[in-house]
Amino acid sequence: EWIRHFPDAEVHKFKKGGHYILEDHSRDIIPIVEKFMTKKVIPSLGTKNNSSKTVSSKQNGYLDLTQHLLKIVSKKPDTLVVAETVGWDIKGNSRYATRTFAEVNRESNIIAHGLEKVGLKKGMHTLFLVSPGTDFFSLLTAILKIGAVPVLVDPGMGLKGMKKCINEVAPEAFMGIPRAHAGRVLLGWARKTLKINVTVGKKFFWDGYTLEDIKKRGSDEPYIIEKKNPDDMAAITYTSGNTGIAKGVVYLHRMLSNQLKVMSSIIKMENDERDLATFPPFALFAPGMGMTSVIPDMDPTQPAKANPKK
Repeated sequence: EWIRHFPDAEVHKFKKGGHYILEDHSRDIIPIVEKFMTKKVIPSLGTKNNSSKTVSSKQNGYLDLTQHLLKIVSKKPDTLVVAETVGWDIKGNSRYATRTFAEVNRESNIIAHGLEKVGLKKGMHTLFLVSPGTDFFSLLTAILKIGAVPVLVDPGMGLKGMKKCINEVAPEAFMGIPRAHAGRVLLGWARKTLKINVTVGKKFFWDGYTLEDIKKRGSDEPYIIEKKNPDDMAAITYTSGNTGIAKGVVYLHRMLSNQLKVMSSIIKMENDERDLATFPPFALFAPGMGMTSVIPDMDPTQPAKANPKK
């Protein structure tokens, strides 16, 4: 089907490869990808020398994500990080909750100090089941400042798959919306490993703190950020499980740094750029490039049911 749509494409077939073809045939495929990038992609980015040495030299400079975000704060404090759809007026126009880079930096300092007081530490696996929006960015930035490892699981995989993935990753902290905490208690997610539970919203019959409790314990003093090692773990994300067993993907800080640089080179964003993020993890890249993430009124776990007009 792909060949029918792109009849002039360069095609390489691996008949015994599975869904993760880059893993199954990495030794054969990586040289092909490198050759293609050198020949086709790098020249379009304005690189005069098309050798693989030029490609790697552009990728070598490591970018600490949290330090990078602080630089953006200093350059454009009043630029929006996020605009979250929170309703509609009588004329049918969207109403938004917003946060600027300066506001997210201040909020994340408060949250980071508060989380540290309740025991969150560098390297802790932190299950992160928070809906995209204003709290999403402030809380995730706080986790990254501390150096804890956010674990992102796609709720679309179903409760059985989620329980398997969550127990496998053995999180010590859980940041989630009320519905996620209800599932944690009723279905026994990570019961043996969890030490810190934070509810983003109203807390009902479960233990732990609310995000407001954490903020009360915090301080808006600048949070001292330890520089990250490029090979430290930055995050763990799980695939949806739609094509088989959901798999945990480990992201190193070096990987996020390189992804951000490649995307910045290709997108060539302008200062007032807005990015409509219909897939939650992609909402994270826009602020890393100094852009604004616009969160639409939709259920990201059921994209086919989204109203395009909204």
